[in-house]
Amino acid sequence: MRKLLTLTVSLIFVLSLTVVSHAQMTGDEIIQKYLENTGGMENYQNLNTLKMEGKSFMGQVSGDIVLAQKAPNMQYMKWSSPQFEVLVASNGEQIWSKYPTVPGYIFVEEEDLPKQLEGMRISPYIDYKERGAKAELVGEEKVKGQDAYNVRYIQAAGDTTTLYFAKSNFHLLKTSSDDGEQLYEKYKEVDGFTMPHKMTSSQAGQRIMTVITSIEINPELADSLFVAPPDSLRAPQEIVDQLKAQQEAAKKAAEEQAKQAEEETQETEEKAKQIEEETQKTEEGTE
Repeated sequence: MRKLLTLTVSLIFVLSLTVVSHAQMTGDEIIQKYLENTGGMENYQNLNTLKMEGKSFMGQVSGDIVLAQKAPNMQYMKWSSPQFEVLVASNGEQIWSKYPTVPGYIFVEEEDLPKQLEGMRISPYIDYKERGAKAELVGEEKVKGQDAYNVRYIQAAGDTTTLYFAKSNFHLLKTSSDDGEQLYEKYKEVDGFTMPHKMTSSQAGQRIMTVITSIEINPELADSLFVAPPDSLRAPQEIVDQLKAQQEAAKKAAEEQAKQAEEETQETEEKAKQIEEETQKTEEGTE
């Protein structure tokens, strides 16, 4: 805009109003822009099934991942490597998982279901207000060098997730909640949608990077993928309780490590500032 020196005063005024309006966008308007810029409302409303395949990496361990979703919140996710497999699935009412070290299937407890089922929605933001959720713009900050809007997304049950949308194109860059953080990168076009092809999750001290190699829009999915296992195959409750305690301990340890790292960073910055001030005084004294 600096090169357009011949703009009239009236045009500059109109543009300035546009900038002000853009800066004062609401959380709802930002999510609307996200939907428009990544596929459009009509495409999202017609998105009934979705299938993704890719590779996931956690430290030195890697494996293949398959994610299948069916509207509104049915999901099947399988992570497999030569050593073991992990399964997480939902029929829209229950969520269950299977791990190689646990005999039987682990079902999500009823009190945790609303939050987790909400997170499994194939299109979580097309009708969130009808479901009692709210979106509030709370600020701006940088995410991996990009200027981003910081939107607080509050579910009807009260659970909160912070969403970070790029100011340049309204792509979702990051989500953050009590359960952890997820980064979204490498957006590409797929049959009318613009979707991330790289995701990095950080939770309880663990970091998992997933690279998507293929995405199918509205494929045929077998109903058998979303059928819950019988109660007879449930994992023993004492094992479930042990796992839950281990997860809570790991989460607490990760939070303490993050707090310690933040304190160390702050201490380092204070020392650097002190050295800078002392250096400045010394330089002033020699002048």
